[in-house]
Amino acid sequence: MVENRNQHPPFDNNINSVLGLYVYALFDPTTREPFYVGKGGGKHGNDRVLHHFTEARVDAQRNNSSMSAPTELSKVEKIREIWNSGNEVDWKIMRRNLRNESEALSVEAALIDALTACGFKLLNVQGGHRGSQQGLLEHKRLYEAAARPILGADFPAELMNRPLFIFNIGNAVGKMWESIDRIKTPELRPDYVKATLGCWKVGKHWRTLSNGVAFGIVGGISRAAFEIDSWENCIDDHALYRINPSKLEESTKDSVLNRKFTSFLEPVKGYMQRGGFVVCEVSETGERTFRRGSKNRHPDADHPTLPTS
Repeated sequence: MVENRNQHPPFDNNINSVLGLYVYALFDPTTREPFYVGKGGGKHGNDRVLHHFTEARVDAQRNNSSMSAPTELSKVEKIREIWNSGNEVDWKIMRRNLRNESEALSVEAALIDALTACGFKLLNVQGGHRGSQQGLLEHKRLYEAAARPILGADFPAELMNRPLFIFNIGNAVGKMWESIDRIKTPELRPDYVKATLGCWKVGKHWRTLSNGVAFGIVGGISRAAFEIDSWENCIDDHALYRINPSKLEESTKDSVLNRKFTSFLEPVKGYMQRGGFVVCEVSETGERTFRRGSKNRHPDADHPTLPTS
């Protein structure tokens, strides 16, 4: 019976004194993998870890009644799945007698980041506390976080007065991460060049521009850069086009890779966020002219014969 699983007695004063503020994790006993990390003690109550099992039992009773059940949390569904397989959820106290709420939040956040980095899919609704300011940074992301902003004047002479195609490859890179097993193959990383190659909806006018250069941008940081040799139809959809690349000189590529493009792309920020691509030129004086993606674009983009895609 599901109702009989994980029937633990409430924590008494002896247990409370041993625990204090603590961080815990729930595990699937069949795989020994963690699926949830939480914090107990303080305002949450010291038997917080046991509340999840009460919640799952209440949810099971609600589903067995004529009452309409609210949307189930993935965590509750996972607990019931383990119970229905005839097992009990394993749980462990990861750190205890933490000094204060701030320390408990930091430990919880660090554990969430560490387990996520190891490839475990946690079912926490929210990530770790202050994750964006203090959270996980893989070594490559560290350099990204400290990337120097790029200005028009920073572009090397070889890239000036050339059409610069700047693609938002965030979605493609995100899908690549989803397909990587970080436990079995921790060395694998998304292929930023492949993500930049396409397929893209690119009108004829843009495809006929010569001497073009492509940039792949993730989170405002340049992660790929190469020359555009030509375009070809994508196999699965002939309305979309893929880039045939050529290599840039290493010194040129190094000067524009892993640079922060946030300020550079400010005039086309909304366009980039929607997953589009922009075309820009940089003059010898460092002045930007956006030919695609901005109201302040090059006059060529307003030509009535040009496609709108």
